Amino acid sequence: MDRTLIYTCCNEKYTHFIPLFCAAALWSNSNIDIEIGVDVEKLSKKEEEALNNLRQMYPDSKIVIHYKFFRMSGGYAVYRGKTMLPNTVRFVSEPTIRNKYTYISDIDIPILEKDFYNQHIENMHKLGLSYSNIVRKGTRKLSGLHFCMTNKHYPLSLPFVRWSRNDEELLFEIVKNKGLKIDTSTTFRPVHGIHFSLNRPTVEGAHGIPGWGAKKYKDLWDEFKKSEAFKTVEPSFHPLIKQLMKREDIEEIYNAGDSGREGEYIQRLVFMMAQPNP
Repeated sequence: MDRTLIYTCCNEKYTHFIPLFCAAALWSNSNIDIEIGVDVEKLSKKEEEALNNLRQMYPDSKIVIHYKFFRMSGGYAVYRGKTMLPNTVRFVSEPTIRNKYTYISDIDIPILEKDFYNQHIENMHKLGLSYSNIVRKGTRKLSGLHFCMTNKHYPLSLPFVRWSRNDEELLFEIVKNKGLKIDTSTTFRPVHGIHFSLNRPTVEGAHGIPGWGAKKYKDLWDEFKKSEAFKTVEPSFHPLIKQLMKREDIEEIYNAGDSGREGEYIQRLVFMMAQPNP
């Protein structure tokens, strides 16, 4: 069966999601590899051990981490001499693993849907495209979750634009620059898991901004938490991740919209993220 590479990049603020992200993806999907670029020199000892345990548990899948892949300066990422938003690095860089398909994702979305790639392959066939994504309504932006045929997307054909612009606008220009058709009609854009975003309210619909989508994945989340994959990485969790994993906090996510406390909850998570990983 054709393999899919899950590719992303993240700065130190989000590297603590890596063990959880890898464990969820490997638990829920076969025939995948994972490649991640980070700005740090190394992960914590516990996080490195967790990844090594996953490599032993899933010997047919690669987990590749590129350390010091880019650097941060004044809140911006610097990659190959270009300054950009941290979220942009995953779009303007190229993975080293060349599977038939590549899925460019967010590190804070543990993938819980099983064999998620089949949904995108079917969608590409339906639309006659070499990628699966949406154009955000009324914009020139593709969403940040981009599934594609690797040999059609890479090597990149980078447009001559300001690299510090919005990351999704830049992805739109990259796809357009490759001469690929831009389809504005499709609305198919699944997330595949809970989006533990610190930039969004926890509950969908709060203030008109999409939420974390936790309710949809409640059963899969509970199933994943009972898995050996979860158990093998749980000892590595940073205080932020530990906070997210508490059952009472998941329930708070479900109910926060009724109490108007989602902002308070996110501030608490931001505080937890700032704590050192023991």
